[in-house]
Amino acid sequence: KGLLVLVLIVCSAIIVLLQNHSYYVDLSIHQRFKASPELKALLNDHNAPIKITIFSSRELLDDLNISEINYWLGSLSANITIEQINPIKFPQKSDHYDITTDGIFVIESNSKRIDIDLIELILKNSDFSIETLQNYLLQVILNIVNHSSKSLLFVHTSPNSILTDERPLGLSYFAHILENNHIDITETNVQNLANIEA
Repeated sequence: KGLLVLVLIVCSAIIVLLQNHSYYVDLSIHQRFKASPELKALLNDHNAPIKITIFSSRELLDDLNISEINYWLGSLSANITIEQINPIKFPQKSDHYDITTDGIFVIESNSKRIDIDLIELILKNSDFSIETLQNYLLQVILNIVNHSSKSLLFVHTSPNSILTDERPLGLSYFAHILENNHIDITETNVQNLANIEA
């Protein structure tokens, strides 16, 4: 009987602790969405706090299966603070940020601000998932901390764009993979190469 009481006390303490402190654990088999040590070091070395305000109702995040995104964001760095505000219940806070709709992420640091419209992101990505949002948020966070991303120049002989071509011989899927890995890619025709070098 004493052991049962001890187990209940320990379980209660764990529940209270988890309710008061956000924590994210990547339990996926390959841990594909776990932040790399290099990324964490980069964000921890940033000389200013990074504030992320999520203007969204809990229902919207639940409907989109992305309600755990704030735990993931909090796991990236101790420099990141997250606040979730329901724009309908707290219109005065939304007005302060000039937010008029549900589903807006506001990322701020060093007097810079970038907004992400969740609905717009979904409309641009027919295969939207939490991974899509994670990639996009990382791109914006790296941008706001002035991290210079790698860039790639793709030179080809076609007179038309290959990186936006969705046909079998096009490379739109390749371009999408690079963008999701925070690599800027541009393309040019060999005839235009002389202009770029100049």
